[in-house]
Amino acid sequence: MTPSAPSNSPSPGASLSRTVWVGVFGATTGFTVTRFSPSGAREVHHADIPWIGDVSAGIEWPRDWLRAQLDALVARSEPDDLLSLAMPGADLALLDADGHADAFPLQHYRGVMDGGFIERATALIPPETLYRRTGGANVAAFQPYAQLLAVQDRYPGLLERAAAVVPLSDSLTALLCGERAHDPVMLQDQGLTGEGRAVCQAITGLPGLADKLAPWRVFGETEAPHTSRGSVVMPVTHDSVPARMVGYSACPWVIWTGTWIGTACQVAAMDPTPEAYRAGIAFEGYGASLSAITNVAMLGRAYKAVVHHAGYTFPQAAARAGDHLEAGLPDPFEAGRLPADETAALHTLRERYGPDPDRLLAAVIGTTATACAEKIAATARVLGQPHPDEVAVIGGWARNEAFIGALRRFFTHVRLPAQAPAATAVGLAAEALVRVGDAPDITNALRQIPPLETES
Repeated sequence: MTPSAPSNSPSPGASLSRTVWVGVFGATTGFTVTRFSPSGAREVHHADIPWIGDVSAGIEWPRDWLRAQLDALVARSEPDDLLSLAMPGADLALLDADGHADAFPLQHYRGVMDGGFIERATALIPPETLYRRTGGANVAAFQPYAQLLAVQDRYPGLLERAAAVVPLSDSLTALLCGERAHDPVMLQDQGLTGEGRAVCQAITGLPGLADKLAPWRVFGETEAPHTSRGSVVMPVTHDSVPARMVGYSACPWVIWTGTWIGTACQVAAMDPTPEAYRAGIAFEGYGASLSAITNVAMLGRAYKAVVHHAGYTFPQAAARAGDHLEAGLPDPFEAGRLPADETAALHTLRERYGPDPDRLLAAVIGTTATACAEKIAATARVLGQPHPDEVAVIGGWARNEAFIGALRRFFTHVRLPAQAPAATAVGLAAEALVRVGDAPDITNALRQIPPLETES
């Protein structure tokens, strides 16, 4: 299996011919709407998500709030505008016979990551088998079997009463345009393709569940449903998939940064081998967006905690860390074991490296660069490819000069594609343009998209 080649260079002089509205539901960053138009681009709306519950008892999406956000977005759009939305690719919605979710909780994956649900699932089906049968889907705790087991525990009888179980993203698409169909990206990312439905039924032990899981058709490659106002909907998709497509406009190997940091390689097909499982590779996306990905760690929060504790701006933090890194990379910590809680992470770092904030910043950046390089090397070995000499960086750390400098110790070229820090929003806009035929590919679509006013 070989990485697919980057797209051809964009043609010059292209510009938007219509307005594109992009909405991103972030698990930790709220809901942000960006408007891209022929006259410019800027963020026009941000709202924190009023989560219901807590991690220990189970976090739920606020149903009425979700619907209000969608209604407001549709109301702002005009006929022929494009609406492109993304969200964390993890959550499921239980629907009644009329396709409504009002009678059921809308769980969020953070509320099912603990509680022993993965351990119970893998006691029934070994993780290597789950990986193979679900096409190489990520076997972390946010896959559908964990959510379904949590529903059985927390809401006895609900699965039996539900008429259908679909990705939450697809239920939002249905609310936007009234059409019941799946985004193929979400089906793959959540392990609901191939044998995925049968796997969920076997783990829950609920007869007939496989027939309830993702029972709708799949949207076609060029299908474009419309809202009641005539605006065009690109089915709601996984938030990181369009961002990776921005990275692939530069080269087939990408490091994405944010709350989570990870690596991706653009591939042409899934290959869920035992070697891929042992290397921690998941296959996410669909078609040109299909990727072999690895999660490095949730390091973005830890870095922000050190920056804020030191009282630095982000440019100051990068500069001071860069000065520290000139002498060499510090001994790395085990990235995957750093606590997700910011206070606990800061305490762990200070115990290991001392109180100097510049040293702490250098340790986080150096460890992240080292871990990314190791993940890319392992992925290349599994794919049977030579170690790449170039990598693209997307997300907030595309602005972090210290991180870019640290990566140059491992790669000859570090690419920063167009609007790399805003890759999720820009990627969603570009994907929508390709979907409706306004651009032949992502690279040419990116040429049409004006820079965000928030970028400097």
